[in-house]
Amino acid sequence: MGCSLSWALVWPYCIVPSAQLISGLIMFQKQVCVNNAHRQELTGKL
Repeated sequence: MGCSLSWALVWPYCIVPSAQLISGLIMFQKQVCVNNAHRQELTGKL
């Protein structure tokens, strides 16, 4: 029971950062795609 109690106390601290990390990774992926698109436009114009 002590183990499950500590898990109940800990899991919000594990879930929340992982959600923030995932959303951060998604934003990073979008930014990389945008940067690649701009780079392709620039190389196409050169």
